[in-house]
Amino acid sequence: MLIRRHAPQRRWPTWLIAGILLIYTPTVQAQHEDRPITLQAAIARSLEAGTHVRRAGARHEAALAASGPLSSEYIPSARVTASSTLSQYPLTVTPIREQGVFPPLDDQIQEVSFNLSWTVFDFGQGRAARRSAQALAEAAGVEYDLARMETVERVTTAYVHLAHLTSIRDAQQDRLDALNERRAELTALHDEGRVPDVELLRIAEVVLSAETDLRKTRNDVASVLLELSGTLNMPETLDIEDIALFPLVAAKASPAAVDPAASPRVTLARKTLEAARFSAREADRSSFPAIELFAAERLRAGSDFSFDDDLYGGIRLSVPLFQPRQQVLRQVERATVNEREEALIAAEREFANAARDLANREREAYERSVANEARVRHLEETYRIEAAAHEEGRLTLSDLLDTEGRLAAARGELAAAKALAITIRLQRDVLAGTLTPSSVLHLIGKEE
Repeated sequence: MLIRRHAPQRRWPTWLIAGILLIYTPTVQAQHEDRPITLQAAIARSLEAGTHVRRAGARHEAALAASGPLSSEYIPSARVTASSTLSQYPLTVTPIREQGVFPPLDDQIQEVSFNLSWTVFDFGQGRAARRSAQALAEAAGVEYDLARMETVERVTTAYVHLAHLTSIRDAQQDRLDALNERRAELTALHDEGRVPDVELLRIAEVVLSAETDLRKTRNDVASVLLELSGTLNMPETLDIEDIALFPLVAAKASPAAVDPAASPRVTLARKTLEAARFSAREADRSSFPAIELFAAERLRAGSDFSFDDDLYGGIRLSVPLFQPRQQVLRQVERATVNEREEALIAAEREFANAARDLANREREAYERSVANEARVRHLEETYRIEAAAHEEGRLTLSDLLDTEGRLAAARGELAAAKALAITIRLQRDVLAGTLTPSSVLHLIGKEE
């Protein structure tokens, strides 16, 4: 009789299991600590990994490199060249240095040259080019700061919208649950013959409307999450559970005025105009003479590689006589200056209009928030009284549902007014160039 014996199960050593758990547990905890994402963490991630900020940062780095000290036209330049020439007929290896003494000939010439040149005077053409590059670097720096502020605004606005939408979604869900309970009660009364058919039709229509509103709010939440995921450069689309939401606070007072001189967009227009003016000056000075010092050392040998040394230097005067392409360039640069001047005027006008518009909208949002708070208090008291009257049979269901709908709408409008006031303040701070992560936390009532 053949007896089959099962192989004993392999047991892992206790110390090995404990080590794996110690290594794996912090990793799991770190993964869970990343969720939910707070506003502070989202802002930090967007400033570090956001495409908009990184592109602006790369442009700024390129502009800084183009305006650095090594970009100056007045820095001497050196060049070395080497060549090996094979000729059909012999050539002189060295120049004629003595009368009556002809240099040797060879059909293979080896030559190494060291050249040094230094522009010492060009009527300010090189200086204008450097100043234009510096102005463009400053403009790129303003664009980088503006990109950071716009990213902070976009992330914060998304969080504010999510807080607004989720509060509406929760209120709509509570209302729908209450309506379904009331419909169940009415259905039971209808089955007993105590409620007419019209009451069931009326509450069914209200339930359908509430379901439609809830579905739209959920879709709006999904849209905001999709946009936020792109802003944060997330590998996957975020869920609402991944976001650490915060309650919306009442609107706060904003500064009385915004200084146009500190506005990033006005500053950007001013810097680009400055760069265009220096570029036009560079193009104008290109028709002036330039003085250059030069020196060179040439080592020349034949096929025997016995090099001869020849050192020379001097001063070179370059006078442009006919440069039609430079004339076209001057016309282009002058037209660019005119365009940038008009762009600056437009930026200042747009800033003034935007500042007034945001101030009016902020004041309106604040007034609407105050009015909606009072309206919600009144409707809550009205609904409480009418609910008691309906229970006693002294009020129809239609009147109660009407009041309940107006209360839900007022609560949604209150949340919308608070969110609108915060987003307007964010836009106002970006316009003024004062938006920072710290100011955002202060604005939403979450100090660091």
